[in-house]
Amino acid sequence: MRTATLFSVIILIFTSSNSYAQKNKFAGWGLIQQQIKLNKKISLQVENSYRTGDDWKNTETYIMRAGIALGLKKGYSLSTGYIFVNNWKTINDVHSHIAEHRMFQQIFHQKEYHQFIFQDRIRTEERWMPIVGIQNKKFIKEGEKFNARFRYWAKAIIPFSGMSHFKKGIYGVSQEEVMFNLIGAKNTNNKFFDQSRTFNGVGYRLSHLADIELGHQFVFSKGRNTENFITNVVMLSAFLRW
Repeated sequence: MRTATLFSVIILIFTSSNSYAQKNKFAGWGLIQQQIKLNKKISLQVENSYRTGDDWKNTETYIMRAGIALGLKKGYSLSTGYIFVNNWKTINDVHSHIAEHRMFQQIFHQKEYHQFIFQDRIRTEERWMPIVGIQNKKFIKEGEKFNARFRYWAKAIIPFSGMSHFKKGIYGVSQEEVMFNLIGAKNTNNKFFDQSRTFNGVGYRLSHLADIELGHQFVFSKGRNTENFITNVVMLSAFLRW
């Protein structure tokens, strides 16, 4: 409850403090996340994400994240790895793709309280964002801009069965993530606050190895000038544990 209250206060501050221009977008996101255990403590993490453009037109972004995680005591784990981002953009009537490369480090924690499952994550990521030029109606990379970002994510899973040690069945899910620019804000929106993502939906746990979730995600982000960007996302996710 305290986490939810904190998020509500943060979002209220950043979304209600002014009446800037607002731009709305509707998109679909798909996510497949896999965790592959190598031994009792070490596992591989592989994640693939697809995001459409406005009104579900075309693929806008593909993201692949790969990392290695070290399990600790009391539900904690540490992980680090690489993120590849392929963005489709339109500049001066030229529609093409350009890649961004990132590194990440994170601390993850999971705790069960009666029938509820709580997860939270602190992640830092370093982004090498391309400076884009156009040649022969294609994008070319002319250089790079650097940005370091802090992300905090929290999620609650509420089984409809009301049973402890939940292993199978339908559940409700609510999660929140906030992102802040630590270094190189001038290379993004020139602000400390970057964006927030609020997700609510339902899931089905097929077994202790697989979950499927479907719901709505509200994405609020600040522009470089006075505009705010709102994205309403229909999000389908699959989580696999091998």
